[in-house]
Amino acid sequence: MEVNLHTGKDEFFKNHEVAKNYIGGLYKLIDVYKFSMESVSVLTRIDLDKLNNFYAGEASLNYDELCLIESVIITPLVGAFETAEHNYNMIIKARKERKL
Repeated sequence: MEVNLHTGKDEFFKNHEVAKNYIGGLYKLIDVYKFSMESVSVLTRIDLDKLNNFYAGEASLNYDELCLIESVIITPLVGAFETAEHNYNMIIKARKERKL
């Protein structure tokens, strides 16, 4: 963990345990559901280059930015994507059962 001496805010890299706990769901959104860093940047107003560098493990985000991503992106969207995936699976299952 690095401490930014100008603001006193903690800075966390991608592999730090705090970052993993706060935004682990972001990796699922990006890797599984192909959600873009551009969308994360637009919705959180965090600089796109900073987000891309963080995702690549080359830069850090502060605690407030991690909380913002978790609150604005992860909490609402992971649940929505999982619900959509569940609904899709139920529809496919129902269609297969009707064909039997």
